[in-house]
Amino acid sequence: MSSIIVYTSVADLDRLAVPSVIYTETIARDTNAIITYFENNPQLMFQFAGFNSALKRANQLNYEKKCGCFYTFPWNTQYNVDNSVSQTILNFSQQVELYQYMIQHWNSPDQSYLQYLSQIALGILLKLKRAKYNIDNNLDVCCSPLTTRTFVNNYAFLQYLRENNISL
Repeated sequence: MSSIIVYTSVADLDRLAVPSVIYTETIARDTNAIITYFENNPQLMFQFAGFNSALKRANQLNYEKKCGCFYTFPWNTQYNVDNSVSQTILNFSQQVELYQYMIQHWNSPDQSYLQYLSQIALGILLKLKRAKYNIDNNLDVCCSPLTTRTFVNNYAFLQYLRENNISL
């Protein structure tokens, strides 16, 4: 069964939309554990990139006085776990509210949980893209682009990308 998130404040929405598999680490702001999880499960990392794009697009549509569609989370949220539902959905106005909340709480002591996760995911993706660019252009990849893995050579890094269906 699918369900639209019911919440009392946008801060609650921000917390409830966190992936359940890294909920504890996110609330505790355990950056190293989250980086390790993202590097071992790159699909979630890419899903965060898509999530950011969807929220940004919703905000742009709202600015243009247009309406958008709902967003179905590709991961199991904490809301799924708390309410025993199979899928969580954000309606258009929730997407706009959440995006604006994430922007307002970008780099403050009460930073948005989803913004925090997005910064980690996008930072890792940037490192991966840079390493792939360097390899493609016969430039030196001076260090491993991942924190938890060391690649013995460029081929091992490219193999990691292939195994995880990562196309940069």
